[in-house]
Amino acid sequence: HSHPKTGLEGKFSLEFCVAIALIDGEVSLKQFSDEKVRDPAVQELMKKIRYVHPPEMGSGLVDLGGEIVARLQNGNAYSRKVDVAKGNPKNPLSWEELTNKYRDCVRLSLSAENMNTSLNLILHLESISDIAELMDIFTFSSAQP
Repeated sequence: HSHPKTGLEGKFSLEFCVAIALIDGEVSLKQFSDEKVRDPAVQELMKKIRYVHPPEMGSGLVDLGGEIVARLQNGNAYSRKVDVAKGNPKNPLSWEELTNKYRDCVRLSLSAENMNTSLNLILHLESISDIAELMDIFTFSSAQP
């Protein structure tokens, strides 16, 4: 989706993801809203972002690496290349990144207490004698309205 109209389309738009990363300094679930997609600053920056599939990558998405080049109006260019995408088994997330991602994913459906309790239980899953406590957290009655 080069020109997303909704937050859902934004999840599948390289242009949108790069724009919000540059504007907000992060990419998390909260940015994938219809309002953020319609934000004039985001829309304006997306117009300046072009995706080019390098021929050397072939037709496959081997390890989903890539390179980003920022060309400034003064002619300067800055680039960064990543051969293997973060989260790939060859470039795994750190525990901190993984727990932050978990918190980002569950923050809209669990209370802060249940989020922290569930994370602690998951991180110590091998020592839990009864999984019921963890499962109770994920039942509808435990979720936030």
